[in-house]
Amino acid sequence: MFTRLVHHARQPEATGRLAAWWSEERCARSFGDIVRPDAYGRWVQGRAEVEWFLELDFGTEALRRLTFKIDAYGRLAKETRIFTPVLIWTTTLRREARLREVLAEALRNLDDPVRVPVATTAADLAEPVEHLDATLTRWLPLTRPGTGRLSLGQLAGLWPPTVKPLTDSSTVDSEVGRPTRLHPPQPMPPAGPDPQQRAA
Repeated sequence: MFTRLVHHARQPEATGRLAAWWSEERCARSFGDIVRPDAYGRWVQGRAEVEWFLELDFGTEALRRLTFKIDAYGRLAKETRIFTPVLIWTTTLRREARLREVLAEALRNLDDPVRVPVATTAADLAEPVEHLDATLTRWLPLTRPGTGRLSLGQLAGLWPPTVKPLTDSSTVDSEVGRPTRLHPPQPMPPAGPDPQQRAA
């Protein structure tokens, strides 16, 4: 999914760009005592942007397990006051339908469901080569009936950030205010050399 986002952002006609991508390990360092998402990302589309936690569901665990995850995301949002959407990718449309029933129940059990915006998608909505392409019109919001499936850029308009996006606070020593280690790399790798320059 990460490489597909980079690929889209590098196209000459691109209207969006990848502003952040945190791996599962980096997410665990920051949120592991509450949630362990598979990734965190931020996509900028024009003047809008959307950040999200990613959950990959390969159909190998009980659907009820996700209710515990939704509860955990609710606790994280309550403690941080950051309402970060959760995008859930699963294998088939059939599993997605069952998953959405369980997720709707889990959201109803939260004190404030608005804290955890959720959208789902299924791999079989796209060709196999594109099944992890997050930019496609594939995300179905859970609590917006009638909205239909949206692209990642459209989600930016649906769920604008409520506060400043997440940053890597571990790179700064709060007592002395100076970097304590190297910053993580930018999500967009540097552009390759010009083909004409390579030929020369």
